[in-house]
Amino acid sequence: MRRCDFSSVIKLIEKYIAEEHLPNQVDLLYWIFGSCLIDNPNIGLDNGQVCRWYNGITNVSPEIRRYYLNPVNKLKMRSDIAKNVLPLMYDPDMAVKEIFELITLDNSVDDRLKQKFYKYSKNKGNFISKAICFVLERPFVSVGKQLSVISGNVSPMLVDYIISYDIPKPVKHFVGRKHEIEKIHNLFQETDKIFLQGIAGIGKSEIAKEYVHKYKSEYKNILYIPYSGSLYNDIVGLDFVTDLPDNTAEEKFRRHNRFLQTLKSDTLIIIDNFNTTDYDEELLADVLLYNCKILFTTRSRFDDGTVIDVEEINKNDLLELVGKLYPETEENRNIIEQLIDEIHLHTFGIELIARLLNDSILTPDELLKKIKAENINLNSADKIKAVKDNSSRKRTFYKHISLLFSLFDLSDKQKYIMQNISVMPTSGIPTRRFAYWLDLSDLNTVNELIDKGFINVLPEHRISIHPIMQEITAADLKPSISACQTLCKNLQFICLQRHNKVEWYKDIFGTVENIIKFAVKDKPEFYLRFIEDVFPYMDNYDYKNGMKIIIDEMEKSLNKDSNTRDKALLLDYKSYFETDYKKKIELMDKALSLFDTITSENAQLIANLHSNIGGAYRMLGNYKKAKAYMENGASIMIDFGLIHSADCLPQVLNYAMLKQEIGERKDVLPFLEKITRNLGNKTNYDTKTYKAITQMIETCKLSETSS
Repeated sequence: MRRCDFSSVIKLIEKYIAEEHLPNQVDLLYWIFGSCLIDNPNIGLDNGQVCRWYNGITNVSPEIRRYYLNPVNKLKMRSDIAKNVLPLMYDPDMAVKEIFELITLDNSVDDRLKQKFYKYSKNKGNFISKAICFVLERPFVSVGKQLSVISGNVSPMLVDYIISYDIPKPVKHFVGRKHEIEKIHNLFQETDKIFLQGIAGIGKSEIAKEYVHKYKSEYKNILYIPYSGSLYNDIVGLDFVTDLPDNTAEEKFRRHNRFLQTLKSDTLIIIDNFNTTDYDEELLADVLLYNCKILFTTRSRFDDGTVIDVEEINKNDLLELVGKLYPETEENRNIIEQLIDEIHLHTFGIELIARLLNDSILTPDELLKKIKAENINLNSADKIKAVKDNSSRKRTFYKHISLLFSLFDLSDKQKYIMQNISVMPTSGIPTRRFAYWLDLSDLNTVNELIDKGFINVLPEHRISIHPIMQEITAADLKPSISACQTLCKNLQFICLQRHNKVEWYKDIFGTVENIIKFAVKDKPEFYLRFIEDVFPYMDNYDYKNGMKIIIDEMEKSLNKDSNTRDKALLLDYKSYFETDYKKKIELMDKALSLFDTITSENAQLIANLHSNIGGAYRMLGNYKKAKAYMENGASIMIDFGLIHSADCLPQVLNYAMLKQEIGERKDVLPFLEKITRNLGNKTNYDTKTYKAITQMIETCKLSETSS
């Protein structure tokens, strides 16, 4: 018997949408939950979470479920479905019939409710919305889908294992490159690994996308990975359906990597913007041993691999490109050809010229005079060469792009958006999330920059900035902590909700890392608090790479005159990575020694240090010192009213477990009951730990009863 749940209902709706109108899963839910997403801009839909909803692995987010408990909002869904979904369905009557059968055959649905659904079926939009609201309110039962890798001569279907973003489509104005695309195709008959290399902005990524568009039917699977700077992080970050929230990064890497090793040559992986070297990327040698086909796009040079050098497009193709973006190209052909020569046939530079002219800011001859006036000479000897240190740029080349960028004369609002999107991951971020993080009331300015070609629109309602524009924006507009303060505050607020885990944490951490990398630190105190608050949230996801970056940044920011709390916090964070418990204790003891007295400002940190030192002594088997430190930590928490803090319950649980271990069981129950009484109705705590504490209370009570 199929259970009537969100997964089964949404798949039946999707089944009856005409193929030519069939959206991806995220877009379909945007249409159904449109009113909820407009009224709650903080709610975003990520491909990973949506795929889990579709497959019945996790429940629809509680924010959406709560929204549709309101009868008024249920009517809004009915309207959204009638407007957005029904017109796309080729047989809505059959969809209603199958959903009704699903409900009636489910023995767990009350018979009276089944009769109501029979009455609802007279109105298709009303019936479908009622069915969706019904399953949103039902108790969730996971399908418990567990997958195992099956060895054989063909790859498993990735869609059954990995929740991945759609491969971005090539731009509408894509031109030329037939030779390069055919060369990729021919070389893949001889080898499994190809490096598509060339200077920044020459069109490598677009060639890869066009290749996939043309030859996707030859592959069973295609997986697109935007390189983040670490293959380890990229492999860990792949969204597998069987990943659990408590899995460590090491566990995910081991399992994900083992799976990728089973893929065969019927699978293509694209690793985009692999701008590193074999010296810097320690996992490259292992990834090159995968049995599947891999296409890298890179600015760097890999002399040991199969390489396709991407050169400039021929002038006729570039004229065609300009013509697609600037309608008056033919009337100004002579000047346009001179502009193409002046910019040395560089694809991205030519695209900027076309968009600049289309904005009617300058005439072609005025633009040509300005470029010539810069006296930028780029002969063949000066062209950018991809070098081993990954600094593949020359001042001359970037000056061209910088000049064109400055000629757009952006408004203050547009500069503000560019500054903030330049610190977002180039793999993209959902448009609504971007607006929410910046407290934008509308997307008008974002859309203006999309029209100018500075911001790219990606699948899944995501936007991104071109890697070259990210670097130019960082150099010319100089994003700063002041300019990105709203963004930082909103990210900080999310991270302070320590135990509120989100599916889209990679967007947060990628943005934080780019803020560290690109932003001018013009508000050092605020900046330091910001990264300090992000560190524990990264610990939630075992995101060690980002945590190490924050430690390095704190060390750069601190000096002998720095705040005592900041110095102690750095020592505490360093102790996280120390595997020797004695050295771990030394670091935390040194942090404690920095404080003369306990105040309301430092009580939380001092309590944490006491508790963590106690935990380290417990691991060493020194229960006397473990107890003393843990008791001090608990006492400070209670004395300073920190019982509702994010760190309190884990400390309480560890202390109670220690008391049980050393035979002081009779003290555990009254201690835990006191803590839970003090918590009252507050809900700002770690639910998982709270459940463990309540279970321990029940166990203690049963133990007392039996004795």
